[in-house]
Amino acid sequence: MRLKKSLGQHLLKHKPTLRRIVEAAGVGPGDPVLEIGPGGGALTLALLEAGARVAAIEKDDRFAGALAARAAADPALPLLVIHEDALHADLDAAVARLGLGQVRVIANLPYNVGTPIVLRLLDRPDLFCGIVALLQDEVAQRLAAEPGGAARGSLSVHCQMRAETRLLFPVKPELFSPPPRVMSRLVRLCPRQDGPPHAVQDPGVFDRIVRGGFEHRRKTCYNSIRFSLKSGACDSLAPGPLQRDFVDELFRIAELDTAVRPHCVTNAQWAALANAAAHLIANA
Repeated sequence: MRLKKSLGQHLLKHKPTLRRIVEAAGVGPGDPVLEIGPGGGALTLALLEAGARVAAIEKDDRFAGALAARAAADPALPLLVIHEDALHADLDAAVARLGLGQVRVIANLPYNVGTPIVLRLLDRPDLFCGIVALLQDEVAQRLAAEPGGAARGSLSVHCQMRAETRLLFPVKPELFSPPPRVMSRLVRLCPRQDGPPHAVQDPGVFDRIVRGGFEHRRKTCYNSIRFSLKSGACDSLAPGPLQRDFVDELFRIAELDTAVRPHCVTNAQWAALANAAAHLIANA
C-alpha cells in the first residue's frame, strides 16, 4: 500500500520496538487503550497480544478499512476501528465505546500533526490517565525542556502545566517505513488530574502571556511581551489606560527580573506573570 506523504505516514514495524512501547505504556490484560494513527496495525497487534481492548482512530480510509475488515473477520477480537481525523474526532464517544473509566492513549503520531493532537489530549485529563506517544525527537525535547534549556518554548510550559512529562527511548529512522529524515522519541505524559501545579486565574490570559513572552526569543522576556502588546499574541490584552506601564507592573507584581530570558522563566513565574496580568486587567 502506497503511503500518503501529505499525512506524514511513517510506519513502525520493528517488533522489538513495538513491544518496548507496549511495555513502557504499562498495558496489561483488559486495559482500555485508545490508539491514534494505527496505520497498518503493527502496534495495534502488539497491544492486542498484550491483552488490551483497543479503539483505533485512523484517518486514512485504506488503513481504516483494512483494520475494520480484520475486526469483522474475528468478532472476538477486542478491536474497534473509528474512521476519523484525531484532530476532530469525538473523544468522549471514543472513550465511551471502550467502557467506563479513564483510558490510556498510545500513538505513533504523524510529525505534521503531533503537537496539536498532544495538546488536544492534554485538555481532557478527565478522559485519559496516560499518554505514550512516538514523536519527532525535536518536538519531544521541547515538551520536556526545563527552564534554561535551549529547547524550551511556549510548548514546554503549556505541556508541563497540564502533565508530568518524561522522555523515554529514541527510535532510529531505519526502523520505520519509509524512514523519516530525523530521529523519533517515545514520550510519556501523565495528565494532571488536579489541574496545573501553579494556580492560574485566567487560562486565556496565561496562554497569551506565555506566547507573547516567547514571541521574540532573542529578547528578554520583558521586551518580548512589550513588543507583543503592539502586534502579537498580547495585542489588545491591556486596556488603553494600562498600555504605558502594563509590562512594568507585570514584572513588579510577579517579582521577576526584567533582564530574564524567556527560556529561563519557570512555570511558576509564568503563572505569576499571567495572574498579575489578569489582576491588572480586572482592576483597570
